[in-house]
Amino acid sequence: MEAQEGEAAPNIVAFAGRSTLHGISHVFLAGPLTPRRIAWGAAVLAALGIVLYQVADRVQYYAGYDHVTALDKGEGRQLTFPAVSFCNVNRIRRSRLTPNDLHWVGRELLGVELSDYPEYSRALGWPDPEAARAFPSRSFNLREFVDRTSHDLEDMLLECRFGNRPCGTRNFSTVSAPRFPPGPPLGCSATPTSPCSGLSVRQL
Repeated sequence: MEAQEGEAAPNIVAFAGRSTLHGISHVFLAGPLTPRRIAWGAAVLAALGIVLYQVADRVQYYAGYDHVTALDKGEGRQLTFPAVSFCNVNRIRRSRLTPNDLHWVGRELLGVELSDYPEYSRALGWPDPEAARAFPSRSFNLREFVDRTSHDLEDMLLECRFGNRPCGTRNFSTVSAPRFPPGPPLGCSATPTSPCSGLSVRQL
């Protein structure tokens, strides 16, 4: 029994000497207990106690942190009319084109070459296209052209309801949106407010 205790002591000393835990190698030494070893032992125990205290404090703080585990769904009673946009890849309607439009933007926007003007004009049903094309206007307003040839919301909006109230084209306003080239300048402006929620739109 004494031999086993004698073998255990050098093993602890060897472990303490190889350990990276700061200060433990000064506590477990061969030989009698000295004041220096007692001081190092107290310092190691104090440091270990501080670490354990901080860990316990953080665990307690985490366990006591306020958190929500249930969700309540509530219906808003005052909602602003939402902002939506209607777009159509057919930016220009042929039915709204004029021979003057063909002269100014036929090639740039429609891809119609000058040699194809007569055939294109006949396909649109224009009478005497050559005579109409001979006297183009002196200037051309691209904004007016887009507003005239783009799709009208009156022709696209079939039904609109916001909550339990009907809505219509009066609740929308046309805006210019150059950042979205595939669509016509049809946007939405928030005009009314409703005590109900949910926008339902049916369009052509």
